[in-house]
Amino acid sequence: MTSPTKEIFISEVFSLAVGLAAGSMLAAYVGKLSVIPGLFILLPGFLELSSSVSSSLSSRITAGLALGVIKTVDNKIVKGNIAASFILMLIVTPILGFFGNILEYIFFGNVEYSLILPSLLAGLVTWAILVPFTIFATFKLFKKGNDPNNVMGPVITSIGDVVGIASLLVAVSLI
Repeated sequence: MTSPTKEIFISEVFSLAVGLAAGSMLAAYVGKLSVIPGLFILLPGFLELSSSVSSSLSSRITAGLALGVIKTVDNKIVKGNIAASFILMLIVTPILGFFGNILEYIFFGNVEYSLILPSLLAGLVTWAILVPFTIFATFKLFKKGNDPNNVMGPVITSIGDVVGIASLLVAVSLI
């Protein structure tokens, strides 16, 4: 196998294993989640958002590293992308919770719990875990001579699923 093929293969196998763990974790809590049916509406969009934000961040940092405009983490481009990802999570997660409540009302006729605050809290916790991991792993892979674009997409998506599900479960249990 060529090096890029090996990188992609390993990251995909890792992604499958972690994805199974995320699904198992969700299955273990399905009874508790069924009392808030809006969570099942919210979950796919929430997981997609958190994974997409981190994957995009990794891609932008990788491009900057490859072009030579980013050398260290302490760079205004990196800081700007971190700030943009934070603002995106801060704005979009409450909107996602709001639409989750609207769809819950449309499909089930009532809204037992607001999904806005749990969505926001879980989004911020997920961001606080995924962004540092994304930055660290992207720089580490690049310095080792690997192409982070081959690895980070599947890895961040699967880790984002685990972190996102756990964060959402914790946020819902706190509120």
